[in-house]
Amino acid sequence: MWLKWLHYCFPNQVAKLAWSTHIDRVNLSYGNGKDFDEYVWGCGGHIRQEKGRRHLEFFNDEDATMFVLKWA
Repeated sequence: MWLKWLHYCFPNQVAKLAWSTHIDRVNLSYGNGKDFDEYVWGCGGHIRQEKGRRHLEFFNDEDATMFVLKWA
């Protein structure tokens, strides 16, 4: 979903997208990572890290369903 979101937001900037192929390697404190984190928060969820892997977690099932339907 991270890559789909990036390609949707920056369709003409392929070079900008080349470095960030996986959400686990993205800094969520600034730039595109922070924008994605804030977008997920606005959709009713957050990015959780467990054992070096990041996962999307939503506060209720309806928000998760709508997010998956939009980006899957």
